[in-house]
Amino acid sequence: MPLPARLGFLDVIRGVAILSVFLFHAVGISFGPYQLPWKGLWRDFKVPEGFRLLLPVTFGYLGVAVFFVVSGFCIHLSHVRSGESGFKIFFARRFFRIYPPYVLCLLAFTFLAPWPVGLSSPGGKAQVLSHLALVHNFDHRFYFGINGSFWSIAVEAQLYLLYPVLWHFARRFGWPSALALSAVVEFSLRAATACVSLVTPEELIPLWLNSSPFSYWFSWCLGAACADAWLTGRAVPVRARSLVAVAAALLAAYFLRPTAEFVFPMAATITAGVIMLPQRRDGEMAPGGARAISRSLAGVGVCSYSLYLLHQPILGWIPVLLAQILQVPPAPLISLGCCIAAFFPIWGLSWVLYKLVELPGIAAGKWAIRKVAG
Repeated sequence: MPLPARLGFLDVIRGVAILSVFLFHAVGISFGPYQLPWKGLWRDFKVPEGFRLLLPVTFGYLGVAVFFVVSGFCIHLSHVRSGESGFKIFFARRFFRIYPPYVLCLLAFTFLAPWPVGLSSPGGKAQVLSHLALVHNFDHRFYFGINGSFWSIAVEAQLYLLYPVLWHFARRFGWPSALALSAVVEFSLRAATACVSLVTPEELIPLWLNSSPFSYWFSWCLGAACADAWLTGRAVPVRARSLVAVAAALLAAYFLRPTAEFVFPMAATITAGVIMLPQRRDGEMAPGGARAISRSLAGVGVCSYSLYLLHQPILGWIPVLLAQILQVPPAPLISLGCCIAAFFPIWGLSWVLYKLVELPGIAAGKWAIRKVAG
C-alpha cells in the first residue's frame, strides 16, 4: 500500500512535543530553575515545593528530541519521494520551509518592544547576524540571545547540511551502518561533554562539544532510518516493553550527572520506537474514541513550528507584565497559571503565522523550484 501524502500521526506527535516544550518553558520562567540543579553527582531536591510537584513537566525539554526524530523522518521521506538525485531542490525546499517564519520572528523579537535587542545594544549587530546565518549555537554570547528556542533551529539547519553525507553513506553501506556511524559520533561527543562537565561550569563547556549538529546526529538520523523502513516496507521489531525499559533507563540517567548527557538520545530512541511500533501504513492518527484527542493534538502539531518560534519570548514577558501590574514579583504559581492561560492566544497567533507565512513560504519555494527547473 502506498504511503499517504501526509501522515496524520506525525502531527499528533508534534502536538505532544510542542505542548511539552511549552509547559517546560512556562514552569522554568515562573519558578526560576528549569530543571533540578546539581549537587555534586546528583540532582538537588532542595527547590520550592511547587517546583518538585511539577518535576515531570521539567522533562518537557525532551520535546526537542521528538522534533529532531520527526524532522529526520520527514526530510528523508520527502527527499526519496521527490526522486531527486542531487540536493539543489532539497535545499531550496528546506530554505523556504523554515527560513521565512524564522526571519520574521527573529526581526520581531529583535526590534519590537517589549523584547528589543536592536543593532545598537552591546553585541547587538553580531547577535543578529549570527542568528541570520544560523550559527548562533556556536557562541555562548548568542546561544540564548533574542529567543532561547532558536538554538535548535540553527542545529536543525546544520543537520540539513549533513543530510547528503548521511544519504550517500546509507546508500553505499546501508542504514544500520549509517546509524552506527552517527551513534559513535554523537555518543562520543556526549561522553566528552559529560567528562568535562564534572570539572567545568556548564557555561564554560566548549559549544563544539555539546551544541554542534554532530552532538545530535544519531538522534536525528533515527528518524531518517525510520522513514527508510517505512518506504521499503521493512518490519522493525519494536516491543512496548523495550520502550518502557528505555524510559526507565532515561529516568535513572537524568538524576546522575555523568549519564544525564545521554537522556536526549534515549528520548529520541523512544520516539523512533513509537513511530515504528504501530507500523500503520495508512497514516491514520488513532482509532475509535481516541481520535478526538488525536485531532486536537494534531491541530496543535500542524502549526507547531510557528508555535515553537513564538512562545518563549512571550512567556518570558508575562511575569514582567504581572510585576508591573501587581507592583511586586508574582508568586510562581500565579505566573504559571497566566503562562498556561496564554497558550490559546499564542496558539492563535501561531495559526496566523502558519497561514500567512509558513504556507506561502512553502508555495513560494515550489514556484521557485518550478521556475528554475523549467
